[in-house]
Amino acid sequence: MPLVYSVADLPDDFSAVKVQFGGKGMDLFGGMTGMFMGMMGSFGGGGGEQDPEQAAAMKFFTYMEISWTKGETARIGTNDFLVTYKFDFDMSMMMGEGPPDLSKMPLRLHLVKLDAIEALVPRPDLKKSDLLGLASFPAVNSRAKQSSGLSSAKQLALGMILYTTDYDDVFPWPQSTSKVQEVIEPYLKNDRVWETGNPESSRFLFNMNLGGVSYADIESPAETPMFFESKPWPDGRWIVAFADGSARLVPADDWSSVEEGLKLKFKRTAKQPLPPR
Repeated sequence: MPLVYSVADLPDDFSAVKVQFGGKGMDLFGGMTGMFMGMMGSFGGGGGEQDPEQAAAMKFFTYMEISWTKGETARIGTNDFLVTYKFDFDMSMMMGEGPPDLSKMPLRLHLVKLDAIEALVPRPDLKKSDLLGLASFPAVNSRAKQSSGLSSAKQLALGMILYTTDYDDVFPWPQSTSKVQEVIEPYLKNDRVWETGNPESSRFLFNMNLGGVSYADIESPAETPMFFESKPWPDGRWIVAFADGSARLVPADDWSSVEEGLKLKFKRTAKQPLPPR
């Protein structure tokens, strides 16, 4: 009885089942799955929609709670056990950019006490060949990181607006985003709002064409970019904060409109730029 199988070495006569426990024999991971699905749902869209990232997350959790068995039992002392193999779940899997590639994870021996089993639910839709064909799942937590980055962008926009109210509604005229960080620092909760959370090493940049411009001279603040990311997220979206204080995730198909907004020139009210940092 091997202690471990690789996915590739799992015998073909093993089948996928969901073990349901009765009485006090609870499936810890099965109990956690609902919690994680609720977390993912809180980041999703309305109307029952499910984006590809959510679908990948659900597939990951589905495979993690499945056992693989060919129905063999083993007696240890006076107790009988069903011989199964399954993936070991560890919370550290959720701390990186995404869950690991399940096709490369070991399936470990799990002996399940027969009298603790309430039912074995066959899952003929889950096959070993599917596991072998799996690529790494997208980051389960990237939606949360995007939400955090979006919140940071809004705080940057609010900090800039608070700055302008102290300077006759005129934007600072910096020569770099680093200078912007310096001048609006007193209006921000902390420096971490400059972190986008984007795994592509993106950073927030200030729209330099707003430097020295009076807020009154911006005709469409809701469409004029104030802060934007230097690189898109893996899903092609960009976090952008606008001159009206709003922020949103801009899909790749709409990025060209942001680029047009970044090209707009405005009359400068300030007499001279701020000295470099």
